[in-house]
Amino acid sequence: MELNPEEVLTEGKAEVNIFDTTIHVENIGVTKPFTKNRTIFCDVRFDDLSLEKLTNAIPFGKVTGNLRGEVKDLAISYGQPERFIMLLESVRKKGVSQKFSLGAVNDLSIISSGEGSALSPNKGFARIGIYCSLKNDNFTLRGTIREKGIEYLVKRSWLFGISVVNKKPKNKIRFKDMMSRLKRIGESEGPTTQKKKGL
Repeated sequence: MELNPEEVLTEGKAEVNIFDTTIHVENIGVTKPFTKNRTIFCDVRFDDLSLEKLTNAIPFGKVTGNLRGEVKDLAISYGQPERFIMLLESVRKKGVSQKFSLGAVNDLSIISSGEGSALSPNKGFARIGIYCSLKNDNFTLRGTIREKGIEYLVKRSWLFGISVVNKKPKNKIRFKDMMSRLKRIGESEGPTTQKKKGL
């Protein structure tokens, strides 16, 4: 660790075991560590996170399957994210189903467009591909699965299942507006009340 009045820099990494995977936290540092406007920054990655355990622990509809992801250039100031680039992708694992509950479909639709969904529950999916970034209070959400001019956050198999389309792929919103959408998910009394039911 290198410490001076302007910044704290570290070598190595921290590891946290949670939701059946190891979260790797690297490039950890702090700028202006002894002031109120200090900024904490790091990179985060994980390879095999259980979506079922994750969504059972947070106010989001139930999803089963596994997820890999990374968060690059994460900076947190005054307890709020200031910038980051995040990529999330599903990982197919033998013996683990990949399904969205009705609550999860509704919650993801609120995040992506600000509007809920009324699709039927307990649908399987083939892939998840989500990219999002925050910079200068502008939040961007994109689907990484693109077919025939359509951008998907979640893609069903060729015959059955559920797809979630990014209806506003070029839209940027203020981060506090995205936080308002997340708050709606936590307070929802609609379809998300079904989120802890089995799939």
